[in-house]
Amino acid sequence: MDELYAAGLSEIFLEIGLAAANKFEVKTEIDHLDSTSFHVDKEYQKLEPGVIEVTYGYSRDHRPDLKQFMMNLICVGDGDIPVLMEIASGNQSDKVRFAQLFQDFREQWTFEGLCVADGALYSADNLTAMTGLQWLTRIPLSIKAAARLVDKVVELTPIIKGYSLKESLSEYTDIQQRWILVESEQRRNSDLKQLSKKIVQYQHQYLQEFQTLCSQEFACTADAISAAKNLSKTMKWYQLSDIETVEKPHYDKAGKPKQDAVPTRISHHVTGSVTPIDSEIAAQRTTCSLWPLHSGD
Repeated sequence: MDELYAAGLSEIFLEIGLAAANKFEVKTEIDHLDSTSFHVDKEYQKLEPGVIEVTYGYSRDHRPDLKQFMMNLICVGDGDIPVLMEIASGNQSDKVRFAQLFQDFREQWTFEGLCVADGALYSADNLTAMTGLQWLTRIPLSIKAAARLVDKVVELTPIIKGYSLKESLSEYTDIQQRWILVESEQRRNSDLKQLSKKIVQYQHQYLQEFQTLCSQEFACTADAISAAKNLSKTMKWYQLSDIETVEKPHYDKAGKPKQDAVPTRISHHVTGSVTPIDSEIAAQRTTCSLWPLHSGD
C-alpha cells in the first residue's frame, strides 16, 4: 500500500485505463467528468500538508452532518469506461478543480476530443481556463442571461426524434460563446411530474406559514399588514391575497365576557388567503424541459 501511495494512485489508474482503452479499442472521442462524495463515520484529524483533507463539504449522499472526501472520475466511450480517478478533499470546489483536471487529462492522455461536465464547469474563470479545449456543459440558470434565454419563447428546430434545439450567440463575461437551448420530449414528461409535486409542496408549506402568521398578535393594523406583505415576498409561484386584519379584544377574566365588559387590550390579526400566481406557474410548465448548454472550443 505504501508503494502504491508513493507511486501515485491517480497516475497508476491512468496508466491502467490507457492500456485497457488501447487494448480493447475503447472510443475516446468524448470524455465525461463528474465528482461524488463519500462520508466517513469516524473523526478524522487534519493530515500533513499535501494530503487530502477529510472534512465537511457539499454532500452528494445527503449526510452534511458527517465529514467526507471526494472522488473525481473521467469516463470515456459508449460504456463510460473510467480512465482517470482522483481522490480529493471533502470541501473541493468543482467549479475550481474541473477545468484544471480536464487540462491535466489532455496533457497526460493527448486527448483532443469533447470534454463534457455538469454546470459546475461553467464559470467566468473557466471560460478562460478551458481555452484550447472542446467542451460542453450545462449553463446554470442562476446566470441571469441563461434564465432569460429559457424564459424567452422561441421556436426550436427538431434535430432527432424527441429533441429540438435553438442556437444563439452570447457575450457573457465579454467572451463570445455559442449557447444551445435544448428541449427533450421524454424529459418534459418527467419534469412536469416533478413540477406538479413541487407546486403542491410549496402550497402546503405556505399554507402552514400563513396559518402561523394568522395566529400571531400584532399591536396595530400596520404591523400586521407589513408582516403579511413580507411573508408574501418570500413565496415562490404563490402570493398572499385579500389581506385584511381583524381586531380581537382581550379581557382580564377567562370565559365569556359580560355584555358591558371593557377589554383590557386589543390585538390585531391577519386574514387572507394563499393563491397561486398562474402566470408564473404556466411559465414554469412551458420551460421546465428546456436547458441551456454551452459549446466551447
